[in-house]
Amino acid sequence: MSALPPCPSANPGDDDLTGVVTHLTTLTTRRGAVARDPNEPEVRWLLEAGIRALGEAVLDTSSNSSGPVAYSHANSLFDTLPIERVMRCFRDMCVESGIDPGSANKARLIRRWSFAANYQLDLIAYLFRPEVHIRRLDAATERLAQILPDLTLRELIDAISEQESTLTPIATVYRLQHVMRMMFPADDVIRQYSARLYDLQISHWADAYRTVAIVYDLPLHGTGATFTDLATVLGLAVEGAFVRSTGLPRHAICTDGTPAVVAAVRSITAAAAGAPWAELADRRADLSRLASPEALAAIPPS
Repeated sequence: MSALPPCPSANPGDDDLTGVVTHLTTLTTRRGAVARDPNEPEVRWLLEAGIRALGEAVLDTSSNSSGPVAYSHANSLFDTLPIERVMRCFRDMCVESGIDPGSANKARLIRRWSFAANYQLDLIAYLFRPEVHIRRLDAATERLAQILPDLTLRELIDAISEQESTLTPIATVYRLQHVMRMMFPADDVIRQYSARLYDLQISHWADAYRTVAIVYDLPLHGTGATFTDLATVLGLAVEGAFVRSTGLPRHAICTDGTPAVVAAVRSITAAAAGAPWAELADRRADLSRLASPEALAAIPPS
């Protein structure tokens, strides 16, 4: 078949896989061996096929009544994810995009990675690449700036909690990352990638929560309290809500119909501010405080 077009999943600012895909085999030419381009469209197509195959293997429990299997290291991943399954997903993706998949067999993948283990390593790096979350967090920051002037604190928390506990645009990737952490708790590579993503998210939300605290006049209550700590605690609540809602949505809702994540964030926010939620709920943002030296000094960065 002719060269593949860019993969539909490719996004502006997320196209460069240099440093992510690092286990490609060299390409033999008349002038000798040369490095393969990690940004070749077919590389991303094959990695996206792997993400789809992973989703089928570990997220679709309809054919796995015994539940996920716990491994000590992710090296055993391909025991349950044959390359043939990856190539079937590759073929399906091509057909869905109106593209001739050509020779969609194992040899096509091996020509680029030589060994399944090499492909596996790049697939894990691709799954945990930070660009996906950076793009989502940038979008969340932009939305926050747009909605702040119009919402009470209650409405703001409801909106952010719903947005962050559903993560619809990257739900499959987020769920796969969580499952991989649970399946391979001792794998150093998975732990390293996960730590990098958590550091990224905590730093982002610490800054965002400080902005919210400034405009809603919510200084942190208690000696030594920091927005980094607040972001860590709220992140745990939201992550737990996401996991619970994807598997047991009925058990992620309070008896009064309030999503559990919303109730948790309200409670944590009130505790952090040192005031009853009823006194905070209807408070409105005052954007002028962002230019007030006094307001900024009262809520220092952390």
